[in-house]
Amino acid sequence: RVGWKLVHYFYTNSNQQLADQLAEQVSKTQAEGVKIKTRPFIRDAVETRLRMILPYKEKWPQAMALQTLPPNAVESWENLSKLMDDIWFYAGDRSTDFNWYTKRASLATVYKSTEIYMIQDNSDDQMQTWQFLDRRLDDLTGFSSRARNVSK
Repeated sequence: RVGWKLVHYFYTNSNQQLADQLAEQVSKTQAEGVKIKTRPFIRDAVETRLRMILPYKEKWPQAMALQTLPPNAVESWENLSKLMDDIWFYAGDRSTDFNWYTKRASLATVYKSTEIYMIQDNSDDQMQTWQFLDRRLDDLTGFSSRARNVSK
């Protein structure tokens, strides 16, 4: 249980650090009168959050395993949900319909798949991971565009 508490602390602390950074970035951008571009903002937020794991990359598979244990599952989902909500909130999403759920679930899928890819990536500065992230975001953008066209 001690290992889980450490992982939980790290995860929630890292989420808060990211939220603080995003809030500062949004505040600065708004003060300059610049509109945030959603995709680059989300991409940078995901990369920033994943980079927080890098110092612990060798042990992160064990941390991920602890997150999946039944006694830890609820808190793990809450941590991931909070992270996704913060990223979308600071990106400017204020949806209150079904899109609120689909955006967060889709981004969670991108985040977790990139996290899994990252722990196996040995390229310089995780370049293959960031390329993987870009492809997943492209897939998501392409899927959203196709879904909108079908519904018309």
